[in-house]
Amino acid sequence: MSYVFIEGNRPLYTDKKFLSACLSIEQNMIAKLTGTEQWGRKHGGIDPARGEFGHTTILPEWFCDETGLAAGVLDKNHTPATWGTNSFRQLFTGTSPATHAIPGWKTILQGGKVDELGNMPDKVALGLIGFAITSKINPITKLKLQLGTEKGVIIDIEQMKAFNKPSIIFEQGWEVYQQDPFELKGFFEASGYVRVVPLGPGYYKEKSVVIRE
Repeated sequence: MSYVFIEGNRPLYTDKKFLSACLSIEQNMIAKLTGTEQWGRKHGGIDPARGEFGHTTILPEWFCDETGLAAGVLDKNHTPATWGTNSFRQLFTGTSPATHAIPGWKTILQGGKVDELGNMPDKVALGLIGFAITSKINPITKLKLQLGTEKGVIIDIEQMKAFNKPSIIFEQGWEVYQQDPFELKGFFEASGYVRVVPLGPGYYKEKSVVIRE
């Protein structure tokens, strides 16, 4: 696995490594989702017609937090007083979202499939090419990503503390399909509000997945 840190003030849409990773994984995933082993539907872009699959960003409601599905998906039951509304903003303390000591490891995101905690929802796929930490304060020193049965290696991200709202870009990226296990953990050296935002294209089989009030 190779990766690169980029400065948040440097627009992602002009970063060559981001664009290369995004284009590569996008082409592969569209080809697979079009095939009969996956959805067997034509790619309809951001406004798919009936019977086509669509393309969007990676959405917070596809994930749940450390407490799991009892509290709903990531943006469902969080109040503006302590959480983001329709966002990746979370408050990490020794008791929030769940009781785990800080300093220490805490789950940042996991798959939000309703009946299978930690797996990605049905009718959803994502091309994960990195994460942006958009908070002014970043108390995370390490990240660990697990996809499927593969245990992710620990990545030390202390270098990112020298940046303003940094991002980490994986040059190959990962293809994550519906019902695939997904878990991102972070080592927190202090408490605080943090936004860890997955980067890359998101795909949905039906518009009902992304159209809601």
